[in-house]
Amino acid sequence: DATDVPIAIPDDNAAGVTSTIAVAGDGTVASLAVSLNIDHTWRGDLEAFVTSPSGTSSRLFNSVSDSADNVNWTFLTNAFWGENPQGVWQITVADVFTIDTGTWNSYSVTANMGQLIEAVPGDADYDGDVDLSDLSILAANYGRTDDGLWKLGDFDLDFDVDLSDLGALATHYALGEA
Repeated sequence: DATDVPIAIPDDNAAGVTSTIAVAGDGTVASLAVSLNIDHTWRGDLEAFVTSPSGTSSRLFNSVSDSADNVNWTFLTNAFWGENPQGVWQITVADVFTIDTGTWNSYSVTANMGQLIEAVPGDADYDGDVDLSDLSILAANYGRTDDGLWKLGDFDLDFDVDLSDLGALATHYALGEA
């Protein structure tokens, strides 16, 4: 949770106000949840961004024609997938139109961690190995291009299940990637 809020949001100022929060530890970010609590008399004036320690920025929301008051929402972004969370994160809230004003009351950030898993060509069931069950999936979908199921077995990503996919499966099976 942030300690430098509440803070007034300057009216009609695209730079807005920025709060920082330091994150210790390491790992791999899968997604980031940012909860914002803002009192404002025209929330459509507002926009918000989050920036990672490595400089990646993600828009949480954009100014729109919304005359309702206040923001008390949680936003989820996958823009930081694969990044290390350690360092100083920045959250920026801006009021980009005139007249209405507000206060940024609080926020919290939750980094959902994950583990990157390298895809293995030929692993149609995503269990980490190439085996006979993958051959069964490929055989069941061989020649398909008609719907989303063709993706199971399309290892060369050419939008159909054909002999080149069987070749990819056979190669990785023979290499012992099981």
